Amino acid sequence: MRISFSVPFVKGKARPRFGNGRAYTPKGTEEAEHLIRYAYRGACIDAFGAFQKAPEGVPVTVVVWTTRNVLSTFRKRDGDSHEDTQKPDADNVGKLVLDGLNGDAYADDSQVTRLVVIKGRRVRGNTPQTRVLVRWED
Repeated sequence: MRISFSVPFVKGKARPRFGNGRAYTPKGTEEAEHLIRYAYRGACIDAFGAFQKAPEGVPVTVVVWTTRNVLSTFRKRDGDSHEDTQKPDADNVGKLVLDGLNGDAYADDSQVTRLVVIKGRRVRGNTPQTRVLVRWED
């Protein structure tokens, strides 16, 4: 099974915050996880209205690819594209996607045996986008 979808932002998982004697996930990170979850649900509903979910114990592969615009501080004479070496870190982007898909694409993110995160080149005129491919064998 192969399910692909995209969301119109590039964001990484933020560090947990602490307050009132407990740890919590920042609101912006929670919202991004919800948007990823709903985009997945929209992409994988079958003809009967049920979600496609990897069976428990089946290995899952997740590929994440981000694209963004060139920074406004980048000079035009230096070209129209360059490698994306800015925040967010690739591992934090992957964590956000895995946590957003947890429980919907698979029972637990421990099922993910392969995770590939590609930060595409920043190209002038690109809009921020995170594309995700979730794959498992039926």
